[in-house]
Amino acid sequence: MDSIQSAIPYYTAPISVIANTFLIFLIIFKSPPQMGNYKYLLIGVSIFEILYGLLDIVTEATVLSIGPSFVVVVPYKDRFFGKEVARIFNCMDLF
Repeated sequence: MDSIQSAIPYYTAPISVIANTFLIFLIIFKSPPQMGNYKYLLIGVSIFEILYGLLDIVTEATVLSIGPSFVVVVPYKDRFFGKEVARIFNCMDLF
C-alpha cells in the first residue's frame, strides 16, 4: 500500500500539468469576452495547480496522521536539496 501511495504523484502530476495547460489554452483563446477579469483568476488557479503538482513530485512529502491531526514532513536526506530548502518546501506543502 505504501508503494502505491508514493507512486501516485508520479502519475497524477503529469496528467495535471497537461490538463491545466490545456485549460489555460482554452481560457485564453476560446473564452467569451463576457468573462472579463474572471479568466485571470482561472488562469492563476491553473498555474497554482501545475506548480503544486511539480512541488509534490520534487519534495516527496509524507503525511503522518494520528486521529484528527496530521503532519506533513518533507525529508531532506538522499535528496538533491539541503535542510534549509526542505524547510521552505515543508512550509509550501502545508497548503
